[in-house]
Amino acid sequence: MLLVPSRTRSFRHLFSRLVAVFVVTAMASVLLATLSPGLAHADDSQSFSGAPADGDHSDSTRTRFTFGGDPGQSITDSYYIENTGTLPQDVTVYATDAYNADDGTFSLLDGNVAPTGVGTWISLDGAPRQVITLAPQSSKVIPLTLTIPADARPGDHVGGIIASVVSPDGQVKLERRVASRLYVRVSGELQPALTVGGLSATYQPDLNPFNGQVILTYTVKNTGNVALSANTVSSVTGLFGMPLSGVTTSTMPEILPDGSHVITVAVPGVWQWIWMNASISLAGTIDKNAPSPGAMPTATREASTWAMPWALLILLVAAGFVHFYIRYSRANNERRSQQWLEYTEAEARLRAREETPES
Repeated sequence: MLLVPSRTRSFRHLFSRLVAVFVVTAMASVLLATLSPGLAHADDSQSFSGAPADGDHSDSTRTRFTFGGDPGQSITDSYYIENTGTLPQDVTVYATDAYNADDGTFSLLDGNVAPTGVGTWISLDGAPRQVITLAPQSSKVIPLTLTIPADARPGDHVGGIIASVVSPDGQVKLERRVASRLYVRVSGELQPALTVGGLSATYQPDLNPFNGQVILTYTVKNTGNVALSANTVSSVTGLFGMPLSGVTTSTMPEILPDGSHVITVAVPGVWQWIWMNASISLAGTIDKNAPSPGAMPTATREASTWAMPWALLILLVAAGFVHFYIRYSRANNERRSQQWLEYTEAEARLRAREETPES
């Protein structure tokens, strides 16, 4: 029986592990080399765009459709789509309604959800939707007709024109969408209005009693008939209106009519001052591409909160203790000094009597 030295067995074991690692690495490299070109080719081949049209091309002066008219009126325009990829593509073009998502962002209905508002007012070359087959690097302009219903309410009606391409992605189908916003203002009485409700204030302390922050949470609702954004100003004051913070400004995203948005704002640099009053003020604004609806709405709300300045109180207690200890030590030292002085004087008198000779 031949015995293999342990050092030789260790070398063979290490060599076999290195071979296994090399094989796995080589297989992974081959797999990546097979997959990567396909993924890059898919990305390059399926690009497309859509925008308002200007004749036979996209309109570089418009980023959205903005219409205004009377109930019952029809308006014509056109939509431009282009296949900028390297393969033919079937592009579906349709109109839908817009809404505010939970985070306040502008959103459009999913493709499988039927619109009930302005999305039903649009006709694309005589039909609610069009499926256009485009060769690579080709484009098409689709005639668009907007018909405002006779019973349409005054104000803004918001949606979007969507170009969509559905392609397989593994075991699922992937929908890619590009959208152009659609704003229709129906003539009549305009009522721009924003309300602020549910304002709450919560204090978050810091080790530095002058550097905490107040968290404001509130809901802004568009109760009018005009799409509005707003600029907001937040601050915190104490008793008798004493300012406890600086001013915090922010811009609120656009809220559509009947939409709402829950907003959270942090006001930094707030003193811990037992009772404090937080206020939020907003002033409505409109998009630069939107026609003016008249005077902008404003709103103000206040909420109070409590914050015991524990750090400051502890500091004051500690300072009081130190002050008391210093005064006590000084008084005790003075008392001991007086006692020592009286003792030395008594000793001196005693020695003087002892040293005085008797007559």
